[in-house]
Amino acid sequence: PLYRVTVQVDPAARTVAVRGRLDHFCADDSARLYLSPTLRFEEARDASGPLSVRFDTAAPGMAFAEGTRPLVLARRACNLEFAYAGRLSEADTVVNRITPDLVEIASYSGWYPASPSLTTFDFDVTYTLPAGFVVAANGEMDAARIQGGLQTIRVRSVAPTFDIALVASPKLKTVTRSAGGVTVELFTATPDATEDTRLIDELMASLELYERWYG
Repeated sequence: PLYRVTVQVDPAARTVAVRGRLDHFCADDSARLYLSPTLRFEEARDASGPLSVRFDTAAPGMAFAEGTRPLVLARRACNLEFAYAGRLSEADTVVNRITPDLVEIASYSGWYPASPSLTTFDFDVTYTLPAGFVVAANGEMDAARIQGGLQTIRVRSVAPTFDIALVASPKLKTVTRSAGGVTVELFTATPDATEDTRLIDELMASLELYERWYG
């Protein structure tokens, strides 16, 4: 599967607007799709035309994201195009929140290692959010384009993955260290030289261990 997505975030209003397409994938009610019911669908369609989508509010949410509810599709849809928008409070889910000081948004294909149906995917996402926010994302990030007090950043996966994740805040500072061809960036709102050094040491040791295990 390949996600092509544009995401507009307004931290002051705690709103998000998403438009995208999920290629090389067919969805129906056997492939559960979850979303916060505070969000509203503005469009859903595939090659056959418009598609009705509703929330099953009586069903339980996704594991570890209790604020979500599964989506019910009117029929099987391949190469799904979608647009939705709405407000996320910091209490909506464990992993998605939008506040004036912190944006944390993620889209998962499954929860490792619990999900036997975990499917990796590629992504190409363009984010627009306030220019003063420091952004960290799990992909190859282009330089931000700044216009009218907003920054637009394109992030692409470097290998198939199981999530799309972004964290941004005007309070974040970065601490960077490189050694042996490995660079670690630590993002923190409360810099502490001793603690930052310890955390980076642990991260670099972990990366070295992964390299020995997996190459």
